[in-house]
Amino acid sequence: MKDFRKSVLTKNGESGQAILFLVIILTAFTALLISAILVFQIHDTKAGRVSRERSYIRKLENSVTLFYKENARYIDQYNNNGQFTIPSDSGGVTITPSSQNINSLIAPFLNIELRYNVQVYVSTIQKNQSDSQPTFYHIFYLAIPSQNYGNGTFNPNPPAGQPFFVPAVKTQIYGVVTGEPIESQLYTASLDQIELISANMQNYFYSKMYGQGYGMHNSGLDYYAANDCSKFKDPDLVSQNLECTNDQYEPLESVILQNSPASFYGIFNIYVDSKGSETNNKPQLLNAWGLPILINNSSQASLSGPPYSALLASPTPWGYYLNKCAGTSDPNALQYSCIDQIVNQPS
Repeated sequence: MKDFRKSVLTKNGESGQAILFLVIILTAFTALLISAILVFQIHDTKAGRVSRERSYIRKLENSVTLFYKENARYIDQYNNNGQFTIPSDSGGVTITPSSQNINSLIAPFLNIELRYNVQVYVSTIQKNQSDSQPTFYHIFYLAIPSQNYGNGTFNPNPPAGQPFFVPAVKTQIYGVVTGEPIESQLYTASLDQIELISANMQNYFYSKMYGQGYGMHNSGLDYYAANDCSKFKDPDLVSQNLECTNDQYEPLESVILQNSPASFYGIFNIYVDSKGSETNNKPQLLNAWGLPILINNSSQASLSGPPYSALLASPTPWGYYLNKCAGTSDPNALQYSCIDQIVNQPS
């Protein structure tokens, strides 16, 4: 009997130990499983946050690019420190390039809300390396601070070969918007525009001079301007379409006579202001930056005889001018000196 009870107790003890061991194993497994789930969730949350932040930076880049295109004429006005002022209903916001965050200054002009404590920086004015097409521009950096390492450092005008922005850690998320391709596109568009206007004017007055469809043939009359500016209202001495600029560059819009025929307005139709607005029935002749195209049909223009000419100038935001000379396009006419594209201010 004692042996039987001893045997039962022994078996019961072994069973208890086995159950306890099983409970310990299950508890450990459960703990590991929970830990794995938590690690996965943390990783998934971090990966999701990184993905969302990267997506946001791409959207912010698009918004800043749009802002830049709409305000390029203000952003890239040249001065020593690259400071610029964006017009607003309250009078304007002035931004000075520095190592400081400018997100609060630029926020009102963007079509996206600033999130993730994003930091916005802008460089001093930069110049590309092209001699034939010199453009000036700024660079914007958009950086989301790292949760563990904070934000990087920004230098608005670093030494040659050095970066503008150094992230706090390699994985810090940031974006870049450079104005170089934007200004290059506006430069090309403005140059193409002034070349087309010059060609259209040239063909129009050439046709008038040689009577192609106008019943006139007077190679001694300057159709670009009056030979005697004091008599610019005399139809026998002056262009029927352009007033005299009196030895200076003036906006082409203000020089076109109000009673000019529709055929003359027609050569400028594609340059009417994008909103279709006009002043005194004259088209607003603006370049790609929204700046007025200028003309000089006296002084530096050829006034003494064929081929008569007029000088056109398209201003850039940074103070350079794209110049084009319009003549008679007569291959048999006397040659004249005309620089099509220069980058100094007209005098």
